[in-house]
Amino acid sequence: MTDDQIKEYLKHRGCPETVWSGGRERLIQHWKNFVAEVQQGYCPKCMIEEYWNDLDTRELIHDIGRDNGGQRR
Repeated sequence: MTDDQIKEYLKHRGCPETVWSGGRERLIQHWKNFVAEVQQGYCPKCMIEEYWNDLDTRELIHDIGRDNGGQRR
């Protein structure tokens, strides 16, 4: 899946521009940042909705990988 196809897929899923505008690289970087934050101790003041939204990033990455024939970069 090309980066343009990924952006279109994310738009179609209803993701906000802050999510789809960066394409694959933004999603992967967001996930890496989230994992690092969890390893350090996820923000205790953060609301559960924010946590679940961050977890959704992994689902999007999975979906993109699946749409790419299971090949991930």
